Amino acid sequence: MLKPQGTVYTARLAEAEGELELELKGVERKIYKYGRAGGAFMASLAITVLLYFYGPAVLKPLIPQLPQLSASANEAVVYESDIEPEATPVPTPASTPRPSAPAGFRVNIPAINATSEIIKNVDPFDENQYGVALKQGVAHSNTSAFPGQGRTVYLFAHSTNSPLNFTQFNAVFYQLRQLNPGNKIYIDYEGERFTYVVIEKKIVDSNDTHYLYPTDGEKLILQTCDPPGTTFKRLLIFAEPK
Repeated sequence: MLKPQGTVYTARLAEAEGELELELKGVERKIYKYGRAGGAFMASLAITVLLYFYGPAVLKPLIPQLPQLSASANEAVVYESDIEPEATPVPTPASTPRPSAPAGFRVNIPAINATSEIIKNVDPFDENQYGVALKQGVAHSNTSAFPGQGRTVYLFAHSTNSPLNFTQFNAVFYQLRQLNPGNKIYIDYEGERFTYVVIEKKIVDSNDTHYLYPTDGEKLILQTCDPPGTTFKRLLIFAEPK
């Protein structure tokens, strides 16, 4: 420890008020100087690490979401078929055709300004396979059906196994918790647009996998990890066809 040597203050010999100056010399001064610099560096490093790993999760909900400017995102929102054609007399009533969409497999969630390509038939139990898929977009579980087949459609985009990967994964779905019943989800699949309406959201254990398997009656399930950057729990969004 750094201690002054000798008598510092004597009440009988010193004045009631005054100033006392202590000066460190030699090795003690160097220890004090480098100790302060090292402490400041460690504090700055700790703050930087916390901001890098958890800053996106804290700051993104506070930043106003700007409209997507890419051509692919705009295509997922506006279609020529949305313009109502002139009525044509027909002999018998016909069912309303489903809106057309660009070729491919995409998800669009206007309420959280999220849009992404969907990678088909990804094995949710093969970490290597879904790890590659989630770097490209949202994954479609190979245990589930496709839109329009009358069964469960299961999509997931979660943050693998560590907060270290948070900035690489889960960028699309980590705001799913902000969805509420009534919000719409659009799925474009093989040139058709499928519209779903959110009905429920729940948090389940990470080992609860029974939702991955299709059941009769078409519904859409979206999954992400909760809290973001971990694998403790799963946040599920349930939606039904409109």
